[in-house]
Amino acid sequence: MAPPVLKLLGRLPGFIKSLIGITIIVWKFSVKIGDLVRLVDDPDSEWFYQYRDRLFEVDDVFERHCRVRMLNVVNPQRYWFARKNNFRVVLNENR
Repeated sequence: MAPPVLKLLGRLPGFIKSLIGITIIVWKFSVKIGDLVRLVDDPDSEWFYQYRDRLFEVDDVFERHCRVRMLNVVNPQRYWFARKNNFRVVLNENR
């Protein structure tokens, strides 16, 4: 027998199911404090391109922006404040 939540989802119209699915996907892949991230292939600012091979750690997250710290550098206390869409979460990557 299916759990009550699945029965409820079965009765919802298709567009609401799509919205729920999109919300779950966005929540799952958005950056969180402590995540390791890299710059996306096409970042907003031109000068970001020179840092595409660098690894960053998310220090703080806001609605559209995040503060990240570049790893493996001389000055580890240097932070960036940039839009979240400039970064992608890196899974199973060595520091």
